[in-house]
Amino acid sequence: TKAKTSRAGAKKNGKGSGEEAALPSATPSSSGGGAASSKEATAAEKAAIDRVESVRAQLEQQKAKLEETFAEVERQQQAAAAAAAEVAQKRAEYDEINAKKIEQGKVVDESVGNARIDVANQAKRHAEEEAQRLAVVTDLRERGNIAMRRGDLTAARSFYSEAAEVPLVPDGERAKLLGNRAACYMALKRYDLAAVDAEECTELQPDSGKGFYRLGCARFANGEVGAALKALAEAEELMPESAEVAAKLEEVKAVCPEEVKVQTRWKSAGKGLEELLEPPAG
Repeated sequence: TKAKTSRAGAKKNGKGSGEEAALPSATPSSSGGGAASSKEATAAEKAAIDRVESVRAQLEQQKAKLEETFAEVERQQQAAAAAAAEVAQKRAEYDEINAKKIEQGKVVDESVGNARIDVANQAKRHAEEEAQRLAVVTDLRERGNIAMRRGDLTAARSFYSEAAEVPLVPDGERAKLLGNRAACYMALKRYDLAAVDAEECTELQPDSGKGFYRLGCARFANGEVGAALKALAEAEELMPESAEVAAKLEEVKAVCPEEVKVQTRWKSAGKGLEELLEPPAG
């Protein structure tokens, strides 16, 4: 029994020894597998590093783009700020110019207003002065008329002459004054002076029938029959209802019938010429 046990133990031991002896031969195989794993790990690590570097590069590119974008935004902001500053400056200049214009306009308006007031005041002064002058002339002329009615010819002439010295008298008023003084001179038998006043009267007031009548009388008294006839004919046209003018005209015509014929011929010739010069009717 012991012997069997020993053999069995020996076999067992022998089998175990064989297994133990076989273990060393398996070591080289394990070493080869470790190297492959190491290479794989290295490759994986490199790939990971490459991915990290790629991501890092992408991040750098994105960062650069962001910085460029920020820079562009800053440039645009600066440009916008500059434009806004320019607009503000122009606006300020415009406001300043507009304020000056408004101020100048106020000055101009004030000046124009003052000028208008001055003109109005000046016109008022002139009107007042003219009214005063007219009042003086009217008063002196009326005094002369009163003196004429009393037969005081010297006083009448003095009043009329004093009134004639007043300056800036309206033409109509001066014409009346000269006509009255011409009548005074006729009464004083100063026919030459009467003709001068009467002629100026007709120049100042061409529609004055009395002026032409007095002029005709003065011319006739001076022996100027032709001039008298012409003036009286004008007076008759202006005052066709006046019997006094008609009588004086007939008196002049009776004195010099030849002159009447000449005047008539010239008048007819003048009318014929006017008819020739007038445009045809229609």
